[in-house]
Amino acid sequence: MELTGDLQTKAFLQVQWTIWEVKEARALAQGRSTYSEAVRGQNYHGLVEAYSAMVGQLSRDIAERGGL
Repeated sequence: MELTGDLQTKAFLQVQWTIWEVKEARALAQGRSTYSEAVRGQNYHGLVEAYSAMVGQLSRDIAERGGL
C-alpha cells in the first residue's frame, strides 16, 4: 500500500489487496486499485479528508468485487 499526497494538489492511494478464505487456504478475490483525490483547503485537514475519501472508496470497491 502506498498513501501519499501534498497540501497543494492531490492525495494518492495505490494498494494491492486479497480477500483470503482461511479454512480452505485460498484467495476469494484480489485486485490492484489506484485512487487520487483533490486536497481541499490546502491544509492537513483537507489532506486527511482526501485520504479518508480514498480509503472509503477502496472499501466499497473491495466489497463489490469480493461479492461481500
